Amino acid sequence: MAPKAPPKPPPPKNVFERFGDYLDSDQGKQRTKILVVLFFLLAVLMTYLYKAEVNKGEGLKKAVASIKQFAVDYDPSLEGKTDLEVLAAVHHFTLKLLNWTLKNEELEQELKILIEMVPAWHAFEKNLYYFSNERKTWKEARQDCLTRHTADLVSCRYGEEQMRRARTCLLGCTGKGELHCIFCRTKENIGRGERGEGGREGGRRKGEEGKEEKERERERRREREREEKEREKKGEEGRREGGREEGRKEGRKEGRKEKDKEREREWERKGGREGEGEEEREGKERW
Repeated sequence: MAPKAPPKPPPPKNVFERFGDYLDSDQGKQRTKILVVLFFLLAVLMTYLYKAEVNKGEGLKKAVASIKQFAVDYDPSLEGKTDLEVLAAVHHFTLKLLNWTLKNEELEQELKILIEMVPAWHAFEKNLYYFSNERKTWKEARQDCLTRHTADLVSCRYGEEQMRRARTCLLGCTGKGELHCIFCRTKENIGRGERGEGGREGGRRKGEEGKEEKERERERRREREREEKEREKKGEEGRREGGREEGRKEGRKEGRKEKDKEREREWERKGGREGEGEEEREGKERW
């Protein structure tokens, strides 16, 4: 008896059949559960990020609308402008506000310094001075001034300064180089003043005047000359205007006199003063 032929092998399974067999296995089921959990977590994360982005966009739109409304209320000319133009204008406003804030802080700082200096310092002609009766050398006195809000030791070079404390206090040096008093002026508050012609010989600091003071003196002299010329010019114009006005008044007076004489002659031609009627007399009186 002939042997039977071996059975034919089953045809190979396709990809989907093999994948289904893998999922039916224990290993496939375990890995499938893990993948499902991961996909679920990714979906939740993506949903959260999407909502956060949507909320962020809405908040940005609300902020831009609020800024635009504020800018339009502040400057109506921005009505109808694009968001970028409005934001640029708001940025400019912000820079201006920051600049004024910094200036305000500087003024507050200066005011704070002035309040602290009020009890001991004296204001005169846009300058601040500190007087002391202590006896010190020039070097010690200068150092003492530098410790008082960056002030500097000065002499009585200006007439106003010499007249300010001429009766009670003047800066002067003895033959030994000692100071009778300290006369301080802040560096930030140096004003303009006329130079003094006199004063005590020891009341001036030794040394030559700087070019800056000479230039100030020349500027003041030129300013006075310009003011004198302006006053002379205005006075001349006033005199001319006054002369014209006087001439007009005299002309009006002469005109009235001529009119009165002409009326008198007219009445005389009509019949004389004796033959005038009552109405003519009244008319003449009215004239």
